[in-house]
Amino acid sequence: MTQTLLSFGHGFSAQALSRALPSSDWHVIGTSRSAERAESIRASGAEPLIWPGPDHVSLDGVTHLLISAGPGA
Repeated sequence: MTQTLLSFGHGFSAQALSRALPSSDWHVIGTSRSAERAESIRASGAEPLIWPGPDHVSLDGVTHLLISAGPGA
C-alpha cells in the first residue's frame, strides 16, 4: 500500500527525507509559498504544491503529515 506524506515547508530537511523514501511505497507532496521552489521540490521526488494558494488543500488520502516550515522573522 502506498503511503502519502504531506510536507508543509518542504525545504532542506524535508527534501532529504523525500529522497530517502522509496518511491514505490511513498507519494510525497511538498508545499512551498514560492512557485520558484517548485522545481527543487520536484527534483527531490515530491509533488510540489504552492500553499497557501487559490485551491483548497484536501487531506483525503494523506496518511502522514510533516510540519517542517522554518520559523518566521
